Amino acid sequence: MSFTDQQLCAYLDGELAEEDVRALDEALKTDARLREALARLQNVDVVLSETFGDIADEPVPEHILALVRDAAEPAASAQVITLAPWKARLAEMARPASLAASLLVGMLVGAQLFNASVENTGLSAGPVESGSFLFAALEQTPSGETENGLSPSLSFASQTGVCREVRSSSQRALACRENATWSVLVVTQEAPQTDMSGYQTASSQTSLVFDILADQLMVSPPMSAEAEAARIANNWRDPAQPPNDR
Repeated sequence: MSFTDQQLCAYLDGELAEEDVRALDEALKTDARLREALARLQNVDVVLSETFGDIADEPVPEHILALVRDAAEPAASAQVITLAPWKARLAEMARPASLAASLLVGMLVGAQLFNASVENTGLSAGPVESGSFLFAALEQTPSGETENGLSPSLSFASQTGVCREVRSSSQRALACRENATWSVLVVTQEAPQTDMSGYQTASSQTSLVFDILADQLMVSPPMSAEAEAARIANNWRDPAQPPNDR
C-alpha cells in the first residue's frame, strides 16, 4: 500500500483515519524510504512551530491569503515515495477555515514583520514603484548580476506571470509580475549564522519561507539564463505566447 503526502501530514497531526494509521504503522516497520520521508516532514514541522508559533494568530494581509488560495493544488499523485515538500499541507492550509490557524500563515506574516527594518533599501512588501532601483533590477537585471546593490538570483513562471528572487547585502525578497506590475510578496532579513568552523551561512529558517512559497508558485523549473534573457527582452512575456500574454 502506498501513501500520499497528505496522509503523512494527517498522520503527524493525529487526523488520519484509524485503519490508515494501522496500515501506515505497519508500512513504517519495513519501508525505510517512507520512514525517511516522514522524519523529514516531522523535522520541518518542529522548525516551523519553534520559529513562527508566536505569530500564528496575527492578521494576514489579503494579498497573502489570495496568493495561497490561488497557488495551492491538491496532491495529484497517489504514490508516495518521494516527498513533494509541503504541497499537501499547503493545499490543506489554503482552505479558508484553516488559514488563520496554520503555520504557513504565521510564517508569511512573520516574514512581513521584517519590513520595518528594510524599507530604506526598497525591499518592502507590496507594489514596487516603477522608478525605483528594485523595479529596474526586477525588470532588466539578469540573475547573478548586481545593479545598485540588488542581485536577482532566480526567475520562474507562475500561474499569473513570472516571479523573481532578489537579494541585497542582507535581505532577500520574492517578487511576482502581473500586468506589467511587480509586487513583493515576502521580505526577510538574511542574518548570517556562524557554524563550528566560523563560516557564516544564511539562516535555514528564513530560507524555509522562500522554499515553501516558491514551491507553490512555480509551474515549471526555474528559467535558464537563455530563457530569462528572452523574457527580459520581451518585457517578460513568453516569446512562445501571443502578445497579450502577461
